[in-house]
Amino acid sequence: MKTLSIKNPWAYLIAYGIKDVENRTWKTDFRGEFLIHVSGEDELDIFDNFLPKEILIEYDKYWKAKDQGQEYHTENIFAQKMFSLDEMTENDILKQKKIFYKSQRIIGKVEIIDCIRNSDSIWAEKNVFHWILKNPVVFENPIVDISGKLNFWNYDL
Repeated sequence: MKTLSIKNPWAYLIAYGIKDVENRTWKTDFRGEFLIHVSGEDELDIFDNFLPKEILIEYDKYWKAKDQGQEYHTENIFAQKMFSLDEMTENDILKQKKIFYKSQRIIGKVEIIDCIRNSDSIWAEKNVFHWILKNPVVFENPIVDISGKLNFWNYDL
């Protein structure tokens, strides 16, 4: 199956349906599913400099409410997904398994449905191609110890 290496933490954000656009300098005519391979270094957390300003604003409100023992609700679907992922990573069992943000593994799959230059997604960067992603799936058991490659590459499931 076609596979694409994506750096941390972007690969996890895509697999969990939070990031809906992959920014690339090159256009692709490929449409369909591909495997998500996590390249780069392990990440212990998603740092502020990885997130769009719109989500950082929501995060500030979320953490202030949480610190005060209150719940915070937002209409921002990306922020909702980030909050949910935060809750999952705070779970002691998941921390002990050390499954979040590990690299050199295939963690799921997603579908490319289009490749454009003018996406209005908060994840879309300027002056690059925007691969529009849908239907992300996270594998319950990642395929580990796999080195990545440039461009699309094939992996036999």
